[in-house]
Amino acid sequence: MPRPPKATVPPSDPAQLPPAPASDEVQEPGGAAHSAQLLAEVAALPNLPGVYRYFDDGGQVLYVGKAISLRKRVASYFRGHAPGTRIAHMVSRIASMQTTVVRSEAEALLLENNLIKTLQPRYNILFRDDKSYPYLRMSAARSTAQADGAVSPDSFSRVSYYRGAVDRRHHYFGPYPSASSVKEAILLMQKLFQLRTCEDAVFGNRTRPCLLHQIKRCSAPCVGLISAADYGRDVADAQRFLRGDAGQVLRERITQLAMPAPPAQTGKALGVQVGAQLAQLLQQALGRGKGEGDVLHVHHRLGKP
Repeated sequence: MPRPPKATVPPSDPAQLPPAPASDEVQEPGGAAHSAQLLAEVAALPNLPGVYRYFDDGGQVLYVGKAISLRKRVASYFRGHAPGTRIAHMVSRIASMQTTVVRSEAEALLLENNLIKTLQPRYNILFRDDKSYPYLRMSAARSTAQADGAVSPDSFSRVSYYRGAVDRRHHYFGPYPSASSVKEAILLMQKLFQLRTCEDAVFGNRTRPCLLHQIKRCSAPCVGLISAADYGRDVADAQRFLRGDAGQVLRERITQLAMPAPPAQTGKALGVQVGAQLAQLLQQALGRGKGEGDVLHVHHRLGKP
């Protein structure tokens, strides 16, 4: 008769037993093990826009990202990825995370961009692509003398939409969440500071002011209607405005507009001009022209209202 198979007896030596998984770690489909505390934090994230940061066990920043919904975006990293991919390698090193809730996707974009520049996470470089966010660019002005005495476009900074590698010679403001946001900012620079937007080739061939000057959106430096020094002051005010000092810049410009006018510019025409400019400045200050409001302007001349 054939012998019955021997029953398998568990080894009595604990050293021969297979290691049990740690109680605070959870094995995920992709093979990466993360602490139960980390996964609980992921599950508790709000369905709000924000920025997340991943850290390894040494406290080094691995990756910085933004999300319209922190809960959905962060959870997607812990659902398993194909072994051997760069994302799977990064996820396997995540030991902790930090998140910041913001009010909008635009704020998340700005915070993400600033954190990447400051922290320089390794995997943000590895995962980079050709996508870049748009900026408002002000070209650097430099004194250039023309042989024929003509006005040089290099002496007058140009405001433009820009996307791509940053040239340190110029000034950049942003990033902006969309192309339309940049265009709105450029329009604001035209209305408040009358900065030029034309190409250098167009600038160099003008013989009379363009339509933008007629509608008060350009000071026409191309035909010498403003000096390089005065234009430079407008550019400096515009840069202060974009860097966050909008309130002070507007107050200064309103004060300048309300000062007594030269004799050649007195009368009703000046009152209408100053009133329109004050209304525009105040309207921009009270929400960039959105909503409703009343602006009262009193023009005082020669001691009479």
